[in-house]
Amino acid sequence: MSKPALDKSSVDSLRFNGKPLHFAAWKSKLTIHLKALSEQRALEELQHKRVKPLSRFEDLLESQPAMPARPAGDKEATWQYDLHETLLSTQSSYIKKLLCETLPSGFKGIATERMDEPVHVIWRLVEKQYSLSNAAGVVGLVRQFNEMVDADFKSVGQLFQDLNSVRSQVNVNAHEALQTHMLSSQLMLVLMLGVLPRHMWGSSVEFTPDGFTLEKVSDKLNAIFGNKSRSEI
Repeated sequence: MSKPALDKSSVDSLRFNGKPLHFAAWKSKLTIHLKALSEQRALEELQHKRVKPLSRFEDLLESQPAMPARPAGDKEATWQYDLHETLLSTQSSYIKKLLCETLPSGFKGIATERMDEPVHVIWRLVEKQYSLSNAAGVVGLVRQFNEMVDADFKSVGQLFQDLNSVRSQVNVNAHEALQTHMLSSQLMLVLMLGVLPRHMWGSSVEFTPDGFTLEKVSDKLNAIFGNKSRSEI
């Protein structure tokens, strides 16, 4: 049984910047990483003709996996039990170290006295500090989205990027909590067009399923307005 290595490339790719706006996307990347480790570990065990692990890495974020009662008198069963117990301990240590390496230094949840806590307890502290996946968080993001629409902008292209970034975060957070998306790309485009002179884009934008897409409308607006700010249009 090989111990999962925490390599520099993994740490760098999973480093969190500490901004709640980006937490949901970071959490998704972290979960994907842990799922990949689970699949890799399951494959290794099968290749060595051993049973699959009882727990997956990502499961530890939700709860502490329960171990069955330790068998008595059966050497093979005892060996399997010890293997699963060691694997669970290895998974826990890996995730704790990963969080220590990727969370901002300002996060105080993983203090020395908390390192003996189960992973899911530490993870709840992380979510409490950074997650926007609640009504107040999503309301704040939507308010930020609306303020961007009404504010000045350096260029239409920059406005498009900023709105789409916040829209994506609203949808990620809303989907995590409610299993639904709140802000469609079409709504974003309609709001954008609402602050631009209609006589300049009216004949260029096609309001059809094929024509009214992020890519096509963005390209047309960039061609029309270039790098002009709101005050210059």
